[in-house]
Amino acid sequence: MNDSLDEEVITENDEEKQIIEFELLLINPHVFKSMQLLLFYQITDSSYAFLRFLRFLSKLPRWLFLIQKLPYPTYQFSNHLEQWILAYQAYPVAIDPRLASVCQNPISTEHTSVSSLLGIFLIELHKRLTSRQYQIKCYHDTVESKENHAECTTLINLLCDRHVKLVVLRLDLSYQKHIADTKTFEDLRDHLNKMRNNARHNDTIFKGLDGYIFKIEYGLDKKIHAHVFFFFDGNKRLGSSDVYHAKQIKRYWEEQITDGEGFAWNCNARKKKYRFNGIGLVTRDNLEKRTYLINAMKYLCKKERQAIKPRDKPQTKTLTKSDLRNYNPNLGRPPLT
Repeated sequence: MNDSLDEEVITENDEEKQIIEFELLLINPHVFKSMQLLLFYQITDSSYAFLRFLRFLSKLPRWLFLIQKLPYPTYQFSNHLEQWILAYQAYPVAIDPRLASVCQNPISTEHTSVSSLLGIFLIELHKRLTSRQYQIKCYHDTVESKENHAECTTLINLLCDRHVKLVVLRLDLSYQKHIADTKTFEDLRDHLNKMRNNARHNDTIFKGLDGYIFKIEYGLDKKIHAHVFFFFDGNKRLGSSDVYHAKQIKRYWEEQITDGEGFAWNCNARKKKYRFNGIGLVTRDNLEKRTYLINAMKYLCKKERQAIKPRDKPQTKTLTKSDLRNYNPNLGRPPLT
């Protein structure tokens, strides 16, 4: 993750920092090593394993508070997060206001009923996260992520080989904060499709567009949103004007596509701050910058990353990209000038 452009872009946004923190806490399976030690081995309150588990427990009330804020009746989340949700639905320990006190001092006998419910919840959670079904789903998710990344990598390489100069724009598209809770997966998908279809007839903003990648995600602050990459022919769009060009698309999303309800984050405006910068002008011979861009796709394609799908339509795709059949590698490429 540390070497990805996407992480660099996201951490520039204070809202997204909270989402990343949320993901790291909930998705990292290593926190359960301590829990396993506590549940299946006899340990004392002075052992290292117990101290590790105390750190885990100290964060647990906030994790469960965040889970309660997720719209899980409507949406399906990542495989790992789904196990948390199911375990919590079975044993909603966070409803009891004494949970924080119990987590701070789990060996206390003051609130035995809450301690017992917490223990049952953790056992249920551990059972789910070590089940065969969970492991199989993790395997399939990994395969799908690798396939998606391979297709994105192929698309980027084809575009870079097709154009002497490629202009890459990156925007995060969402909705105004006061209405974000009311917007659905379908709303965002429809608006993205509207923008993609309009691009064919809007030469003012989308002249030279030769490829795109859209990824729909969910965050606690932005709610439903999309990370979008646009790839333009550098002979038709000046690479030095990428910031202004992205600003045009930002305004187009906010004012026309969403009728004033949208919000967009212009990542190109901050590209000089990124340690691994793969956006803006990417020349065919700049393999380093191309690598940064491909690494960003790896992060974007992870199934654990803010995954969301309508619960009644679990086969819905959240990653949309240009059709690779539109690019014919047999046509050759223009000479490098």
